[in-house]
Amino acid sequence: MTAMHIQILGILNTVLCSQVLCSLITISTRKVALTITNDYLIDNSRFESLGKIYWNDITGIEKYSLKISIKDSHLKNNKNNLLKRIVFDIQNLTNKGSIIISCGLLESNREEIYEAIMVAQGNAIR
Repeated sequence: MTAMHIQILGILNTVLCSQVLCSLITISTRKVALTITNDYLIDNSRFESLGKIYWNDITGIEKYSLKISIKDSHLKNNKNNLLKRIVFDIQNLTNKGSIIISCGLLESNREEIYEAIMVAQGNAIR
């Protein structure tokens, strides 16, 4: 390896470690990771979460992975800072037009969360 390769790897490592540190601090200060109401869903389960998503912006939900498909217009109106947008794009390379709700920090299991989302979305449609 040349000195240039080592410097590039060092810079990338510094950026990645900074992102992980910011992510841990941000997630640990949030009191509620997921809020489900009859009007919207607030996802704060990840550093790069989109926040408030109205039910009419959601086009589909997969039960087993909690993958939520979102309209492109909502994704384009994402007002996150540059770091969050970069991390969001990297995390969703294979999940274009959708997000995955991380259940690792939630007290409920996937089935309970899915049922709560479906009930709230059904109430919003009525």
